[in-house]
Amino acid sequence: MLKILVYNSWLVFTKHRLLQDSWFRMKHRTRLEREQREDEEIKQMNKQTAEDRVRLSMIEAKLSNPPSGEDAEFEDLDALKGERDEILEKISQRESRISDINKRRSVTLAIVAN
Repeated sequence: MLKILVYNSWLVFTKHRLLQDSWFRMKHRTRLEREQREDEEIKQMNKQTAEDRVRLSMIEAKLSNPPSGEDAEFEDLDALKGERDEILEKISQRESRISDINKRRSVTLAIVAN
């Protein structure tokens, strides 16, 4: 009877340990997959931000030197200002998202380090 109890206790402990290990492996794998997705997202956001900054510099150049004469009627300065504001908002949103991702990662690393 004692052998059966010891054996059953060992099975329960082993099963619990396996489930616990499995849970930690799943959490780790999930975190790594999320970080990979976020790395791709950050890469895309940085690429879009670089493209937007090029467009923003072109808009700023046009706004700083407004056209005169016949060219003036083809340039809509209000539309350029609107586009500039839109681009700045998009850049701000992307930088905020990247900041949030990096902040979460630093907190995760601090927790893991302890």
